[in-house]
Amino acid sequence: MAKKEKLESIDPKEFQKLVEQVNNLKEEIKALKASQERDMNDIKSQIKGIKEEFNREMKTQVEIISDLIKKNNDAFLKFKASTLGDLESIKNQQDVLKISFTVNENKLIEKIKNIIMDEISKQIKDHELEILMKLWIDELNEISKNFDKLKTINPKEFGLKINEIISVIDLFKSKLATSNL
Repeated sequence: MAKKEKLESIDPKEFQKLVEQVNNLKEEIKALKASQERDMNDIKSQIKGIKEEFNREMKTQVEIISDLIKKNNDAFLKFKASTLGDLESIKNQQDVLKISFTVNENKLIEKIKNIIMDEISKQIKDHELEILMKLWIDELNEISKNFDKLKTINPKEFGLKINEIISVIDLFKSKLATSNL
C-alpha cells in the first residue's frame, strides 16, 4: 500500500503571500487585457479612419476623373462639330467647283466644236460637191460590194435593204440639190 503523504502545514503568512501573488497576477492579467482591448480599439479606430480616408480619397479621385472625362468629351464634341462644319464647307466648295468645271468644260467643248466646224467649213468651201460625190461614190461602192449578199437573204429583208439604199440615194440627191443652191 502506498504511504499517505503528510500534509505539511502552511504558514498563514505564506498562504497570504500566495493569495496576494495570485491577486496581483489576476490584476496584471486584467490590466493586460484592458491594455490589449485599448490597443484593439485603437487599431480598429485607425483602420476605420484609414478606411474613411480611403473612401474620401476614392470619391475625390472619381470626381476628378469624371470631370476630366466630361471636359474631354465636351472638347471632343466641340472639335467634332467644328470639323463637321469645316467638312461641310469644303464639300460645298467642292460641289461649286464641280459645277463650275462642268459649265466651263461644256463651254470649252462647244467653243472647240465651233472652231473645228469653222475650220472644216473653210477647208471644204468650194469643194462641197466633190466631197459629196466622193461620199456618194464610196457609199455606192459599198452597196455594190454587198449586193451579192443581198441576193442570198429572204425577200422581206431584201426589200428593207433596197429601201435603205433608196433612202441613202435620195439623201445624196437632196444634199446635191441644196448644195447647188
